[in-house]
Order: sequence, then C-alpha cells, then structure tokens
Amino acid sequence: MKKILKKFRVMSIREDFPMTGHHIHFPRIRAFASEGINFTEKESDHFDVCRRCRLKVIDAIRNPWRPRS
Repeated sequence: MKKILKKFRVMSIREDFPMTGHHIHFPRIRAFASEGINFTEKESDHFDVCRRCRLKVIDAIRNPWRPRS
C-alpha cells in the first residue's frame, strides 16, 4: 500500500517570536497581581511573547496569595 502523507500547516516558529530575556521571576508576578506594581519595559516585552509567563500571571490573579497570620 502506498502511504499518503498529510500536509500540516505550520502554526508558528520560534523565529517569528524571539524570546526577549529570561522568564519573569515569580515574586515579581505575585507583586504585579496583588499589589498592582508595573512590569519594567523589558519584562513587559517578554510578557508579550512568553506564554509561560502569561499563564503564571493568570494563575496568580485567580489564586491570590494570602499571608498566614
């Protein structure tokens, strides 16, 4: 039998969205979500292209940290 190859559409590649710097540190994400601080320009640029950091921010907003008494 002849094997039929399927054509797959290329979704995106890393070259389309180059990483800008390292991931945003979790304490900064928590402070952004709870205290309302602003990201620096470098962090903001990274946030635009990094799915992982965006998901961390969403998680931090949904599950706010409550200090222990």
